[in-house]
Amino acid sequence: MQSRVIPNKIIVGGHDVDVRTGELGKDASGYTILGEWRHKTNTITLSPVDNEDVLWESFWHEAVEAINATYRLDIPHETIVILGTTLSRVHKDVTHGC
Repeated sequence: MQSRVIPNKIIVGGHDVDVRTGELGKDASGYTILGEWRHKTNTITLSPVDNEDVLWESFWHEAVEAINATYRLDIPHETIVILGTTLSRVHKDVTHGC
């Protein structure tokens, strides 16, 4: 079984996107912010969490955010949430076997 490791960098639209971990605090509703995409710095920051599935869902969610912004796709946030969760599951199935 292959281990899944969050990459330190991805490439979106020919641009290097740094991926790092760091505390992001809480949103206006008091929920922990799990991930953040910053277009100006081409950076994805992921909050450290103990649950690997949540970490990967956050990674894929922010990767889709980066694709959405880079290509000006105007994907609704609800769709980005679904894509992040679905891509995470597909990635898990591929790396761990179906």
